[in-house]
Amino acid sequence: MSGFRRFIFYLVGFTILAFLLTALFYWLAPAYMISRVLFLIPLFYFLVVLISQFILYRLAAGNNQKFTQTFIAITVGRLLLYLAIVLVYSFLVRDDAVRFIISFFVFYFLFTVLEIGFMYRELHAGKN
Repeated sequence: MSGFRRFIFYLVGFTILAFLLTALFYWLAPAYMISRVLFLIPLFYFLVVLISQFILYRLAAGNNQKFTQTFIAITVGRLLLYLAIVLVYSFLVRDDAVRFIISFFVFYFLFTVLEIGFMYRELHAGKN
């Protein structure tokens, strides 16, 4: 499970960087651009990505077919979770909805790039 430990190291470092950039944005941006829950979003993505990668490494270790099935199931589950959170928060807190949605999807993009980049390196390192 050394690949998972390495992923945790990258994820923790990236999350710390995300918090620092969030703090910088919070300090520099006008108040009307900042969501109430801005600092919770990186923590949320950290936990979701960590749990999903743990499940992926546990269930699909060494089995390519099972890896593909598990990866697709986790991706669909996470997408549904993300959509549910965006919809529920937007309906419950209408005055913060636009700021939240923009912040949520900026972090979605950043954490997805991290995850895909790491997985790409791991899969291609295994082929060499």
